[in-house]
Amino acid sequence: MARNLGGVIPVTHTNGTLNAAHERFAREYLSDLNATAAYQRAYPRATAKSARTAGPRLLAIVGVSERVAQLKAERAARLEITQDYVLTRLRENVERAMQAYAEHHGDRCDRRDQQRSLRPRGPARMRAHLVSSVQGP
Repeated sequence: MARNLGGVIPVTHTNGTLNAAHERFAREYLSDLNATAAYQRAYPRATAKSARTAGPRLLAIVGVSERVAQLKAERAARLEITQDYVLTRLRENVERAMQAYAEHHGDRCDRRDQQRSLRPRGPARMRAHLVSSVQGP
């Protein structure tokens, strides 16, 4: 059971499921992974100050965090998103950005780039790192 200033709030029902407010918090948390914002959406009358402390505290409750993990897994399975998919898409996006950079800048760096210590070979190093992280050692 979690304590609240107004008394004791049951975390789960007798059948082991979360109460309605905690279920709503778990679902809201998935939208942006921000416990404070999720708490404010699940408990609209909560103040910003109470949401900053109660949101993370609610997320620390085992039943709530397990439900969040379960909902994340269901979403990942439904969308078929894996770490390999994310890294592959990231690599593709970086390669497109590097190609656009090379087309725009060519083999030169302008004065501002030199002042920021950016060199033409910087994107190639980034590409090599991303490719090695996707393909493995």
